[in-house]
Amino acid sequence: MKNISGKIVAFIATLIIGFIIAINIKLNKSPAIKQLSAKEYKDTIDERNKLFKDLETLRTENDYSKDKINSYTHDDKKQEKLVKDMLAQVNDYGMITGLLPVKGQGIVIKIEEASYKISRDIFHNIDAAMVLNEIRAAGGEAVALKNHRIIPTTSIICDGPFLEFDNNATEYSPFCYYVIGNPEQLKLKLTKEGSYINELIIRKLKVEIEVKEEIIIPSSTQSFDPAFMKENKIK
Repeated sequence: MKNISGKIVAFIATLIIGFIIAINIKLNKSPAIKQLSAKEYKDTIDERNKLFKDLETLRTENDYSKDKINSYTHDDKKQEKLVKDMLAQVNDYGMITGLLPVKGQGIVIKIEEASYKISRDIFHNIDAAMVLNEIRAAGGEAVALKNHRIIPTTSIICDGPFLEFDNNATEYSPFCYYVIGNPEQLKLKLTKEGSYINELIIRKLKVEIEVKEEIIIPSSTQSFDPAFMKENKIK
């Protein structure tokens, strides 16, 4: 029993001595404190301040980036409104360019040639263009000549008693313009003194204008593939 107790005491004493030696070694290896000159001290302070400033800049940029990301990922209502606005704009362009069918109140202009069939009594392509110009000037928002949607690139030529479109389709008298717009304004401007409609009436062509609560105009079947026209991007 005494031998065991002696061994335990010797073991504990060994541990204590080893710990003291280790501490002394570590203390002996600790570097001496260096005395800084005034310039070195100033440079150190400046470097520290620069690091603090850079850190603050990074923190500010990080906060800004977080806010921007949150505005894109968490503001669902704003994103939903943006998508709706973009779709509405695309839809407007589709209606204006004739890619989409449209409907609305307006008028129907029916032009019928006289039975004499002399040049003066025939509705020529020049007449079709002049009537179309007056329709647009009077506020027509969408126009179709019979079943053909009129778009900026539509062309019409005269082929005897027929009008021929750029897709080789032909139409004959009576020629009906379907126009969407303010009915009263359209009718007033198209029938005023000196209008082309009145000139057609003087030439003995039969012209009727009817107000409609709803007119349906189909989309254009005309294809357009520009070969020379390019987008002019604003820098």
